[in-house]
Amino acid sequence: MRRIFSGAVVALLLTAGGLFADEVKGKLKSVDADKMTVTVTVDDKDQDFKLDADTKILNGDGNPLKKGLKNKAFGKSGQNVVLTVEKDVVKEFKVTVKKKDQ
Repeated sequence: MRRIFSGAVVALLLTAGGLFADEVKGKLKSVDADKMTVTVTVDDKDQDFKLDADTKILNGDGNPLKKGLKNKAFGKSGQNVVLTVEKDVVKEFKVTVKKKDQ
């Protein structure tokens, strides 16, 4: 009985990491590809977010964007974005872009 309980506790702890992620929706204001940061307007307030090498940068369909933050789609602001933030680092950055800009 202890083994079953112990196994359940370990499984819960391993999967609990994803429970602490926040989803942020807003409009893209700016991108700094060199510093790996983005500024997003959320509820009329600008917020800065840090990305890392493991951040998934995706189009609206969930497919990876070529060249990541250096993609020409980031040359203009105002796109709708959804960020999945975990421990103050963006884990997934999804931006709505037109097919020709991908």
